[in-house]
Amino acid sequence: MSAGMRISSPTTATFAGYVAFFLPAGVLLSFLSLYLHGKGMSATEVGFIVSCLFSVKLVASPLIVFFADARDRHAGVSAVFLALSLLGAAGLGYLPSSTSLALATVALAVSRNYFQSTLENRALKLRSSGRSQYGALRLTGSLAVATGVAIAGAVQAWRPQAFPAVFAALLIASSLGFAAATRAMPLQASSGAAPSSTFEFRAVAGSRARAVILVLLAAALLVGAHGMLYSVGSIALERHGFGPAAIAAIWVGTFAAEAVGFGLLNRATRLLGPWIMALVATVAMLRWGSMAALSSPSWFASTFLLQAVTLAWCHGTLVKAISDLFPGRFAATGQALYLAGAHGIGMSLCTYFGARLFSLYADQAFVLPLVMTLGGVAAWYGSTAAIRKFEKANACALPTT
Repeated sequence: MSAGMRISSPTTATFAGYVAFFLPAGVLLSFLSLYLHGKGMSATEVGFIVSCLFSVKLVASPLIVFFADARDRHAGVSAVFLALSLLGAAGLGYLPSSTSLALATVALAVSRNYFQSTLENRALKLRSSGRSQYGALRLTGSLAVATGVAIAGAVQAWRPQAFPAVFAALLIASSLGFAAATRAMPLQASSGAAPSSTFEFRAVAGSRARAVILVLLAAALLVGAHGMLYSVGSIALERHGFGPAAIAAIWVGTFAAEAVGFGLLNRATRLLGPWIMALVATVAMLRWGSMAALSSPSWFASTFLLQAVTLAWCHGTLVKAISDLFPGRFAATGQALYLAGAHGIGMSLCTYFGARLFSLYADQAFVLPLVMTLGGVAAWYGSTAAIRKFEKANACALPTT
């Protein structure tokens, strides 16, 4: 095999991994609430189950990824979670009660979060001609999300009785496809040190620890604010008079806009520099404020397209910051901690409390993500000051290998 083939094969595998992983992601985010609501569950019950997708990331996933990093056991852990994800996918498609559906959601969420932590870690290190491929990879992932939503939306609109089977099939195909792609992905760069189970907590002291905490807080608030969209967005669209096909089209447009945002991420970062998060926060406040105040169905739906900035540029900036703060063997642990903050804390709380507020105040409940955005941008700029202080002090790398 030529050198070129040896390079392109892992790169292609990483792109394939993004397609496989994200194909059903939009279905979980945009149709799970509507699917559960159609089973007769209240908005509060729906909010609780959807929050399970995110809340398990707070503790379980970082500990599992840390164990796999420390013991160098990613192959064995991946096999366990492949099996667990298949069981969770089947259960989510066919189990009847809210309790059993919540358990299936937890099983699926823990598995998929482990997959995402390892995938993001590898993607952040993938470069071509000296340039990061992360934006292109996330663009590919978002297009896969839009494709999955289009498939699910078509089924929901024209063959609703087949939706549970298609839902489960998409999730199962995702797990199997991701497992196959993982075998050909490039391995995490290693310093050659022997695996160690000892995390050097002394290395996180001072300004680096403060930077990590503030970045995670910013992620919990800025990214977590989108949890309300995933919890009740489809229900809100339904209340505005949109049918299943229109709701699917709106979500496809949302994830297509997100793909465009990821595609422009590198250019936006170079152009805006440290001001990129100020723009993200401004657009986010416009988005959430409009959703709380607008009564026009068409204008309400149009705010979904702002996902290109409020999520894509925000997520890309935050994961890069975490990657810089967690080099070496524990890089995947850093991504798991990011997901714990953004999803395990932020999204889980916003999906649950947002759903409860929505049942009382309808669209006015979108004031909640607006308030979260204000706190998130303050935390972000606090973290940048801590990062500058850390770099000036030239502290030791966190964690060491």
